[in-house]
Amino acid sequence: MWITPYHDHTHFAWPLNIDSKIAIFHEQTKGWQLDIAEQTINEIGHSGFAVLSIVFSYFEMIGKYQEGYANIGQSRKYFKKDFYSVFPELSQQPQNIAENFLNSLYEGCRCGLYHRGLTNARILLTGTTQVPITFETGGQGMITINPAIMIANLQRHLQDYVTELRNPLNTRLIQKFERRFDYDAAQR
Repeated sequence: MWITPYHDHTHFAWPLNIDSKIAIFHEQTKGWQLDIAEQTINEIGHSGFAVLSIVFSYFEMIGKYQEGYANIGQSRKYFKKDFYSVFPELSQQPQNIAENFLNSLYEGCRCGLYHRGLTNARILLTGTTQVPITFETGGQGMITINPAIMIANLQRHLQDYVTELRNPLNTRLIQKFERRFDYDAAQR
């Protein structure tokens, strides 16, 4: 049974140690989510919505891992929390603007994609901007996303997170990660 795109269950000693858990998490997220999104955007025209459907779960998922949240629910909370983690510059905005943006993004993009298959009309996709995401603070509150650059940001964020997890001095972060990993593994 393949447990990552690169390894089957025989590759790891059971029960899993923390290094194996981190490796499995990294390979699954990178190989079955972010790499697939990158291949899709590079090889299939007009694939932006499909790519966002692949990658937008990343925010909520990583937020739950970083906090060690071992339960269901709280999607909006963890989506927002990790969005700040991936895009820390958002914390430089006035709180009401940042919250308005995150609520619009959560409802219009995350919920739109997962409940309807498309974003709402205020979410625009482009391949021409040099930033992953922008938010118009006046008027309609339009959000513009460049899926290709979004993928690159998520890949960097994942690598940074995994690097932090592999540092044995980050005991609290590792404990939180392991709590969520074990919860997710028990759900399979």
